[in-house]
Amino acid sequence: MMGSRESVLVELYAFDVLSGGSRELVGQPWEQRRSVLEDLELDLKTDGLVRPVVYSADGVAMQQAGSKVGAEGTVSKQRRSTYRPGRS
Repeated sequence: MMGSRESVLVELYAFDVLSGGSRELVGQPWEQRRSVLEDLELDLKTDGLVRPVVYSADGVAMQQAGSKVGAEGTVSKQRRSTYRPGRS
């Protein structure tokens, strides 16, 4: 349908940030990278950015809780770990 426009809601789930301005954050622990993410001044209603809530809990319990509410999955990070590209 050429010429027609349809609005589509797009949301970005930001779990981590790897650079901030001119600062490279890859070598920083996740806690520091998350702090930078939290400090970003974005209007969550118009930018479509979702900062997932951080929980400190047993991974199995989190997956079970997520399944009960229909979550697609969970993301786990060690608070003091640095970023390593790829899946681990």
